[in-house]
Amino acid sequence: MVNDSHQIFKATYSGIPVYEMIVKGVAVMRRRSDSWLNATQILKVAGFDKPQRTRVLEREVQKGEHEKVQGGYGKYQGTWIPLSRGLELAKQYNCEPQLRPIIDFQPAAKSPPPAPKHIVAASTVKKGKPIPPGAIIVNDSDIDMVHNSDTDVSRSPSPSVHSSSSRSPSPIMNSPPTRRRASPKRKVPRRGAAAAREPASDGETSAVNGTGKPRSYGDQILEYFISDSNQVPPILMSPPADFDANMPIDDEAHTALHWACAMGRIRVVKYLLQSGADIFKVNKTGQTALMRSVMFANNYDVRKFPELYEMLHRSTLNIDNFNRTVFHHIVDVAMTKGKAHAARYYMETVLERLADYPRELADIINFQDEDGETALTMAARCRSKRLVKILIDHGADPKIANRDGKSTEDYILEDERFQASPVVSNRALSMSLRDAQPGASISTYALGSAGGTEKSALRYSSAAQRASTRCVADMASMLDSLAASYDRELRDKERDLNQAHALLANIQAEILESQRTVSSLRSNAQGVEEVVSVQHLQEAELNAKFERRAGLGWQKWLTDEEQREAEIRQGGNGVLVPPLRLVTGEDGMQRAVQEEIDDVIALHTNIPTDPAALHEECEALRQELAQRRDRRIQLMHEVVRAQVEAGTEGRMQEYKMLLADGMGGRTLKLNEPGEANDEVLRFLEQLMESEEPSSGAPSYQAGQIATGR
Repeated sequence: MVNDSHQIFKATYSGIPVYEMIVKGVAVMRRRSDSWLNATQILKVAGFDKPQRTRVLEREVQKGEHEKVQGGYGKYQGTWIPLSRGLELAKQYNCEPQLRPIIDFQPAAKSPPPAPKHIVAASTVKKGKPIPPGAIIVNDSDIDMVHNSDTDVSRSPSPSVHSSSSRSPSPIMNSPPTRRRASPKRKVPRRGAAAAREPASDGETSAVNGTGKPRSYGDQILEYFISDSNQVPPILMSPPADFDANMPIDDEAHTALHWACAMGRIRVVKYLLQSGADIFKVNKTGQTALMRSVMFANNYDVRKFPELYEMLHRSTLNIDNFNRTVFHHIVDVAMTKGKAHAARYYMETVLERLADYPRELADIINFQDEDGETALTMAARCRSKRLVKILIDHGADPKIANRDGKSTEDYILEDERFQASPVVSNRALSMSLRDAQPGASISTYALGSAGGTEKSALRYSSAAQRASTRCVADMASMLDSLAASYDRELRDKERDLNQAHALLANIQAEILESQRTVSSLRSNAQGVEEVVSVQHLQEAELNAKFERRAGLGWQKWLTDEEQREAEIRQGGNGVLVPPLRLVTGEDGMQRAVQEEIDDVIALHTNIPTDPAALHEECEALRQELAQRRDRRIQLMHEVVRAQVEAGTEGRMQEYKMLLADGMGGRTLKLNEPGEANDEVLRFLEQLMESEEPSSGAPSYQAGQIATGR
């Protein structure tokens, strides 16, 4: 038998020559053309199941140089990487020593022998009954290939066919009628799964059972499950008319539903149920798809078991050929190293769903298999504290004994006695079953055996006296250990409670401080709103004052200009002639100098005589006036904003002087601001009332401009 030897073989798969070596039952290949290694096979040797391999390949391997092969011969498929990268991957996952022979292999003049068809030991396949006439004999290598693939996918023997059924009706919703044990097992011919999985090449036609026909639906589905492909076969998504979703697809009579549930393929499960797959269909050992789903950690890895259980829960009450329920199989998973979390996850999901059906749960949770074991006794025997506690909390009976005459209480007491033994190490003491808290029944059982704190009665024989004394001492020691365990747990809980109270006090103090801050901010915000409102009122008042004063100043200027023009015309007999005025020179002599009246002359020259041109000229002037008026308003607002931001203290006197100059140079009482303002206002009012404009039209326009309209 060749198993995990360092023998290197040569082989050809799908036309590709490779070197091949068997490591831990996995065929590890190295291409002869470029020495590339199959990363998928390396991860199989490292012990990764399919979901873990997929994650490692996507996150680490496929980011670098690689070649993904899908299709072709099943064992050749996977992700191929250069030899150096393969060595790094083997070192990373602690499988370099096992792979060193094929990594360091150097072809010599003498070629390695061809790979035999019985590389995997034939003894790993269970011996069956004699093959009936007409059955097709398949190579051992083909059978082993299927088993190797099953081991990779499920981490245990491949899913298995027979129609043993439940001993009582299904607990939830509708269920099929109660049936007893199945009829005697029928022989299912072995299928050439490996041969069927290899596609035809070089013009050959792939055959099943030697008939020369195309591969059957079962072979196609099996190839999908044992390959690394994530592409669902078309026959599952759109099944043909002659497709039977309940047909066995392997030697153990597993259906496609068994495989999909065991591998955590929820999408495939839905396709199969839509195609008529029967959740009560069993394999050779009477296991349903639900049982297969909890026998591996795949559904725990993808965290999809609650969704899967909703589709399969009607088969919860089924038992297999060994009278085992789904709870027995869940506890079996806990006995595997590293799978305790998966078992707890499955158990909590099932019990939470069955909590609404107490009668059915009580019937199935205490069911005994052929050895008299219940799920609770198995959990206690393997020291799974969490599972013991969960089962007892949901009504499991700790007094039921198996065929060895031991109950859950017995296993717990034995464990306590072992923990109390002086030879037990501190590490063993930490594994006490105190967390199981089996309940009053176990405590009563222990107290009844110990006889309380009274002294043991005297016996007739010394041997009986020694036995009773030793028993009392043992029971007292166990009870002391149990009490100490409860004390430790109570102290831990009290410490956690004190920490929680302290944390709560800190949080409440922070909340109170935050509330005070919020109240302060709200009060400040109310004051801000009042200040903003007052500011808006002051801005509006200042704008109104500027509007009024600017209008009065403009009207005064316009009146002065009209009076000036009238005086010029009066001096020139109605003609715009520059008047003479006396100017004293540097020598003290006075000279008559013509006054500059170019602005007045320009105003009355080049006036169009055409009404249309005159209208256009007037429109242009109106637009210019409107623009300048808008500009004046804009500047006025800017002045107001500047005064609001900077204030006017210190410059008020300068503003008053500027205003006095604008009012014709009148002297204002600057030391008395109130009187100065009143004087300016009186002067402007008198000016508006007493002086008449020289012409109607200019006066009307001046009024419009003065009022800002």
